[in-house]
Amino acid sequence: MTLPDLALFLLQPLIKYPDGLKLHCEQNAAGTRIWLRVAIADEDRARLLGRGGRAAQAIRTVLNLAAQQQGILCHLEIHSPEERRR
Repeated sequence: MTLPDLALFLLQPLIKYPDGLKLHCEQNAAGTRIWLRVAIADEDRARLLGRGGRAAQAIRTVLNLAAQQQGILCHLEIHSPEERRR
């Protein structure tokens, strides 16, 4: 399973509007870092980042462990679709 697939697998059960989920993935030329940028509805974003961001931090932890097994670094950004346009 790739890191973007794993991110989707972990995020989809936690959000109310899975159709609004957008994932953008970038990797550096050396293949040592990957950036996962997730855009979700504001209500879902509040759900992930609420309670001290524990759900988001747990997802980041799982993604980082999977990335370490592949010898790369993973960065996860969660934002609303409006923030992406700025």
